[in-house]
Amino acid sequence: MKKLIFAILSTGLITVFVNAQKAKVVVLGVGHSTQFVNFNQQPSAIRAFIDRVNPRAVCVERSPEEFSKNDFYEFTFEQQYVIVPYAREKRLPLYPIDWLPSENDMDLAFGMKDLEVPKFTRQKNGFLGFTTFKEKQDFEDDFYFADKKSYKDICSGYNPLFPTNLFDFPRRLFLYRTFLQSARIQKVLENYKETDTILVVIGAFPQKRY
Repeated sequence: MKKLIFAILSTGLITVFVNAQKAKVVVLGVGHSTQFVNFNQQPSAIRAFIDRVNPRAVCVERSPEEFSKNDFYEFTFEQQYVIVPYAREKRLPLYPIDWLPSENDMDLAFGMKDLEVPKFTRQKNGFLGFTTFKEKQDFEDDFYFADKKSYKDICSGYNPLFPTNLFDFPRRLFLYRTFLQSARIQKVLENYKETDTILVVIGAFPQKRY
């Protein structure tokens, strides 16, 4: 049986916790809302992938509190309009595994207390602006683009050894977010057997942190 070993460094001592991995995990990295512009990533391709994996449960990119209110990120078309409805149609359990920082932490890291409320007048693009697609890969990437080395190289700027600067706090907060996402996935596994498969569908960028 596979083992996942977590080493926690505290007061100079290393405590090792060993948990049995009870189920296989399949992680699908997606481009948020690229289903609108990329034929290779159309909704039917995602639904066919779910059928092929045949999971016992599906983990989605939203925090539990917001998910309980049916509140999603506005740019994650693939989550609320493809994955969640299809999983419910198939009667698959859904687990929200994302994490959001507190208002104070968001204010310290980004200078705003709510990262989900756009300005009264939206920007043309960028963070909290209109969702736009300008890069060639948005239109041409294949379904498994997130698993390719070329995409991993794009994400290398978030390497833990990235030089300290003004960008370091939000970078570290993002890494903490992905750590807690993985911890929530681990909690999901506790409910399933070794022969089960759990599907995690998440933005391609966070996927590279697992």
